[in-house]
Amino acid sequence: MESRLLTAAIIEPFKSLLSKTKILYATSFGLTTLERVSAVKSAYSFIDTSHSILVINLSSAALQNRPIVMGALCELLPRAAMVLGNLKEFESFCSAHGLSSLEDFRNKFSTTHVVVTNSSKPTVFMEVGKPVREVEVPFVSPESIVDTNGAGDAFAGGVLASMLHNPLNYDRAIENGHHCASVIIKRRGCELL
Repeated sequence: MESRLLTAAIIEPFKSLLSKTKILYATSFGLTTLERVSAVKSAYSFIDTSHSILVINLSSAALQNRPIVMGALCELLPRAAMVLGNLKEFESFCSAHGLSSLEDFRNKFSTTHVVVTNSSKPTVFMEVGKPVREVEVPFVSPESIVDTNGAGDAFAGGVLASMLHNPLNYDRAIENGHHCASVIIKRRGCELL
């Protein structure tokens, strides 16, 4: 299905599947039209929050300049159990909202888990009630880097896949995200094979 066709009407037939899902994942790219925002809200309305979570990927600092995207993020972020993004995306969002730190972000939106990547620097992980911690990024030699497109998506995919298998081991999920990103940046495009 092409994302431009994403509407609430498309989501309706999947209501029973969504009620059984463990993770509903939304990105800023999926919030660029009113129809898409409506579809994401519709999907969220069908999940069972007693065993399902909403994960949001800020996915682009540039998209945050669009009022529709920013409005949708502000509405959905308080419902998110986890927010992923790179440092530039979080800084852009915080700046637009007069927030001076990642802790301010987490507190404003009541997000229980915040994951902030920063290229080869350690990934920052914030969890409510626990000290902020960093997860080291494994070394990748600059000579082996071919294309960084898709690294953030690969990271998110690794984190989410790990959370499906072991939902409470966040450090391991971030490590798996790092591994997936390190595989993707060593090849052109976003194909794993």
